[in-house]
Amino acid sequence: MLNKNRKHTRREFLHRCLAASIGSAGWLGFGGSLQLASAALKDTSALPGYKALVCLYLSGGNDSYNMLVPTGSGYNTYQASRSNLAIASSQLHGLNGTAHGLHPAMPRLATRYNQGQVAFVNNVGTLVVPATKSEVLNETVPLPKQLFSHADQQTQWEMTAADAVDGRGWLGRAADLLATYNTSLLPMNISLRDIRTLQIGNQAPYVLNPHGLEDFQHRHWGEGDAARQQVFESLQHLAQTHPMMQAFTQVHDDTLAIYDELSTDLAAVPAIPNESAYPAGQSLASQLKMVARVIKSQAAKNTVNRQIFMVRMGGYDFHDRLLNAQQERLSIVDQCVDAFFNTLNSSQWGGLGSNVTLFSLSEFARTLSSNGDGSDHAWGGVQFVVGDAVQGGMVGAYPDLALGSNQDVDGGRLIPDIAVEQYAATLVRWLGLGDAELATIFPNLGNFNSNNLGFLP
Repeated sequence: MLNKNRKHTRREFLHRCLAASIGSAGWLGFGGSLQLASAALKDTSALPGYKALVCLYLSGGNDSYNMLVPTGSGYNTYQASRSNLAIASSQLHGLNGTAHGLHPAMPRLATRYNQGQVAFVNNVGTLVVPATKSEVLNETVPLPKQLFSHADQQTQWEMTAADAVDGRGWLGRAADLLATYNTSLLPMNISLRDIRTLQIGNQAPYVLNPHGLEDFQHRHWGEGDAARQQVFESLQHLAQTHPMMQAFTQVHDDTLAIYDELSTDLAAVPAIPNESAYPAGQSLASQLKMVARVIKSQAAKNTVNRQIFMVRMGGYDFHDRLLNAQQERLSIVDQCVDAFFNTLNSSQWGGLGSNVTLFSLSEFARTLSSNGDGSDHAWGGVQFVVGDAVQGGMVGAYPDLALGSNQDVDGGRLIPDIAVEQYAATLVRWLGLGDAELATIFPNLGNFNSNNLGFLP
């Protein structure tokens, strides 16, 4: 029951609203454990400087074994399994010190890899415990629910804990533990498309239009705006006794305050110096340009030193037209990610590239076998991590791509070697969380042999 006599801060109010909207005993109990875990993070000197994670979500299931391809002796196996989907070895971009090549559409990312700024995390996916082929086929170990389903695998990537149902994402949980270091009203989690489970915690993420901030219409009615606004706010702040009316007023006031503060901050950001390098008319370009502007506006402030962004690009469910369609999509990714880091590292912006790490997510890889002109839903795949702070290289063993191998459960659906928890824990550890906090965020993390994959310091 709400105590109507208690005066709540804005942060407490938003915390209550989201908790009430999800409203389960498990949620509230978990929230308490987050608060206990966060007690160890009260020393602000422990997290100096500014850091931001940027999640690039490739919706639909990226065919990542055509993104990162074996070369040398492994190429013949790849070519035999992929049949008419195989990319010619002569078209691949070489990666120094490896027996792998990168997709023809990604020359910029290949260059960054060769400069030590990219890590590829091999054969990562949803798991409850490590599993062998025999255990999976005989169902003698707990397995993720509804394997190969878009909706279910997206949710499990975003929540982890593939054997449970929970309303919070791991980036939302991380933000809850780091909330001490954000005294700004602007939430730590910011989405450039929509609200995904990944960023939901005790506070809802802030959804930001990549083309610019959107104000309330009632503040822009034309002639007499100031007078109308004054009357509206007077009505808004009449003494209210009903909790829902109090909540509406608080959310309205908070939204306006965030708009006013962020619009002022963004107005002071210099023009993006290399804007022409972003592909014109592409949503991902608009999203990453706005992320860069927000990072620039917040990095020097005392009110924020950790932020988490999510950008999203759909269209990766290539059951047909795989070769041409993936070429188009990965080319956009390559251009946008490269331009984004060139923006951050420009002299005009003060070189922020080491403060920002971008990482990919996609719900699963695709079958190695061809369905005629495309590939179908699979399991473990390759993700990439980009940034000046990244300790580049290959993370984990690249899998055997032979059909029927010890990792193939059906048609080239590969059992992951690395769990989402391990990948995610390595990312949020970089923000400043320790082993105790990671165990709280990722309840299944202890099932795996490492909680740090080493691609970030």
